[in-house]
Order: sequence, then structure tokens, then C-alpha cells
Amino acid sequence: MPYAWVQNNCIRDIAPGDPAELYHSDIAALYSTQVAGSVERGAKMVEGEWTNPPAPVFTPPSPVTPPAPVVSPVEFKLLFTSAERIAIKAFRAGTAPETEAARAVIDDWYEIVEDLRLTEVDLGLSDTIEGVNYLETLGLIGVGRAAEILAAQTPA
Repeated sequence: MPYAWVQNNCIRDIAPGDPAELYHSDIAALYSTQVAGSVERGAKMVEGEWTNPPAPVFTPPSPVTPPAPVVSPVEFKLLFTSAERIAIKAFRAGTAPETEAARAVIDDWYEIVEDLRLTEVDLGLSDTIEGVNYLETLGLIGVGRAAEILAAQTPA
């Protein structure tokens, strides 16, 4: 039967053989409790019986979401097809009163994209996502194109 080093009613270590043959006498003296071969390190004495610690539970790591792409303003505009860029430009220049509110939203959003101080467009930023999705909602870009643009997929 193996010998264990017990500290605070808990098995700190179990000697892999005769402690007197393995360790210096000062250390071997700490392995003073004989235990059954089934007892594991970390076991605690509960009501006169050694109770092994629960088996470790493997928790797979959470998948890591890669950061959203960041592109320059020019690269951002090049994510749109030529036809989409022309449709957006025509919509912004339009004068139909029923599209005035939508035009104001697109104009406000595009003014930020076209600001010369802007050095990068974060495709994961909520305003960018909302703006590109709004272009799709208005039919200025095709169905499914918002997801492609936000993934930085250049048009085919």
C-alpha cells in the first residue's frame, strides 16, 4: 500500500514507492499515512474514509471570433460594385420627397465615410453595419451584398 503526505486532512502527495528509499529522511517522514492504491492526490478524509476529488471536467475553449476587417475609405468604396456605387450616388442626388428621410440618413453616413480625416473604416462598427444594411434595405445594393461587404469580400 502506498504512503501519503497528509496536510490539513487532505492528501498533498502520494509516494510512488517506499518513501524511505525515495526521499531524504526529513521528507520521507512526511509520508506517514498508508492509503489504499485507489486513493488519489487531493483526497479528503470524510467520516473516516478517503474521498477522492471529483474528476476534472474538460470544458472546450470558446471559439474565438476574429476581429472585423478594417479597410481604408477607398477600399471600402471598392467593396461595392460600380452599379451599386452609381445607384447610391443617384439616390443621394435625387429629389423625390418620399425618399427625403432615407436620403438624409445615407447622406449623413456617407459624409463620415467621405471625410478626408477618416483613415480607416471598421467593418465591425455598429454604425458601419447599420449603414451597409440600410443600403440593402433601400435596394441600393443587392440582397445578401451587405454581408459580403461587411466581410470585406470584393465584388465578383
